[in-house]
Amino acid sequence: MNNAQGSYRVLGVFAGKDVGLIVQIMDALPTAIYATDVQGRIIAYNKAASDLWDNHPKLGEDQWCGSWRLYWPDGRPMRHDECPMAITLRERRDMRGAEAMAGRPDGVRIPFLAYPSLLRDDNGIVIGAVNMLVDITERKRAELQKEVMVAELNHRVKNILASVQAITSMTFRSSESLEQVDAALRSRFVALAGAHDLLTNVNWEGTDLATVVKTTLAPMLDRTDRIHIEGPAVFFPSSMAVIFHMAVHELCTNALKYGALSDEKGRVVITWHVAGECPDRRLLFQWVERGGPKVSIPARKGFGSRLIEQALAMEINGEVKIYYNPTGVECVFDAPLPASVAHTVL
Repeated sequence: MNNAQGSYRVLGVFAGKDVGLIVQIMDALPTAIYATDVQGRIIAYNKAASDLWDNHPKLGEDQWCGSWRLYWPDGRPMRHDECPMAITLRERRDMRGAEAMAGRPDGVRIPFLAYPSLLRDDNGIVIGAVNMLVDITERKRAELQKEVMVAELNHRVKNILASVQAITSMTFRSSESLEQVDAALRSRFVALAGAHDLLTNVNWEGTDLATVVKTTLAPMLDRTDRIHIEGPAVFFPSSMAVIFHMAVHELCTNALKYGALSDEKGRVVITWHVAGECPDRRLLFQWVERGGPKVSIPARKGFGSRLIEQALAMEINGEVKIYYNPTGVECVFDAPLPASVAHTVL
């Protein structure tokens, strides 16, 4: 504990004049505590206080608070004579939980709660004040994380509802009977749920492209030896992963019903690679069907085609093309990759 002339007199108010004991107690406490005389001059402080401030105020000279700088909770500069300790001494009233921020010499700001209380002698005359500063950095960090989580949850719910609305509307327009609507909606909602389950497992931080493709195909196929998957590891942001999952689901559904996976001979080759250099890298993805029934151009576009050619292209900010070759359907995605997305060859 650092002491200046007169500090024992002020601190002697504690514990019936047993100053030595109270000084030891204050130094042992993990909470920042300091004391001032009636003019607000700092006369004592413990190690926890100097650690919080990252500063050693001059005893008997520096006033009100030992922090190098002070700020209001909203970040505006606070004069030392505006701090809670100054108010307590000036207005002769204790304060509980006044919030401020201590600015350290290295630029770091520490939010804290102040609890300044007046000290009086045996006659009730104010002779100084003592202040306890509670570091609330972790609480502030938790509050910020909560705000971010609520905003992210709100964003995700809106996206999910928009996806459900789009899926429902497009399914009704492309189906010829209620039975078809029922079956299609069940399948597509299961796929949507699967995409969100996939991202939930990685805390919605995105996932690898290969994981998206393999997870999408796994529940729909009894045998995977008819599907060849090859490409480098590419990290997908969560928004891209969801729509990509849905697009691959539609391609696979179509292949099972009408394309290469609808008989015993067809196969699907799925490949991708990354072209260009950062920050202009692009993902080139191909879905190629071979060996199945002969393909003809459909009379009208169904939900799957519109999802892939419109929704996917818009979401990935790229170009999507579907080719109805007689030998099999081909689908090509060409999309820019965010600069933050890294890739390595498997």
